[in-house]
Amino acid sequence: MTQSTPGGPDALTRSLGLRVRQLRDARGLSQTDLGARMTEQGLSWSRTTVAKLESGKRGSLSVSELLGLSLVFDLPPLLLLADPRHGRVDITDAHSIQAWDALFWSVGLRRPRFNDGRLSWGPPGAVSPMFELIEAGLKIEDCMVHLREPAPVAASADDPAQQWHEEQQRRVLKMIRATVNTMSKFDAPLPLTASDVELVRQRGTELGVPVFNEIGD
Repeated sequence: MTQSTPGGPDALTRSLGLRVRQLRDARGLSQTDLGARMTEQGLSWSRTTVAKLESGKRGSLSVSELLGLSLVFDLPPLLLLADPRHGRVDITDAHSIQAWDALFWSVGLRRPRFNDGRLSWGPPGAVSPMFELIEAGLKIEDCMVHLREPAPVAASADDPAQQWHEEQQRRVLKMIRATVNTMSKFDAPLPLTASDVELVRQRGTELGVPVFNEIGD
């Protein structure tokens, strides 16, 4: 791992500079193009800004700039920082970690620990308590995908396909209800839009699985 020089970029910024160049080249953008697109995101970038970052002459990168780059490249911010296809990540001058470890750590699936100044990871299953919140949010998102699925065209009220669909929808509603109960421990808003809440209320009423009273107004 290369140490930063005084006044030079920190380890993570240096890695991001290389990553930005790879992404820019892959998308056929010039440095001027990237500067202009970052400016469209409300960040005052120019060709010179991009050139300094890519050549290792930019000292640091702000969180806003990182998120702006993620918008421009249409890439999740975490994958801009740590892509498993590109090996290790220099998170500081002192610590270089595997990209998978960086990704899992960022969502609470890894818990760092230090032994004589050396970074390692907790035993399997030693996840952050906040991972439960993230997992619950993902579960609700997945449930809503299934809840939005249109009902099959039924020949009659007792059509087997219709009955199967309704039973699956009941199962999804029960999962949403249980997951909402889990999320209530964290006092966090649900990842649902107003139209999502209305759909949950409507389907819950139709299928006899009340969920809205768990969600609230």
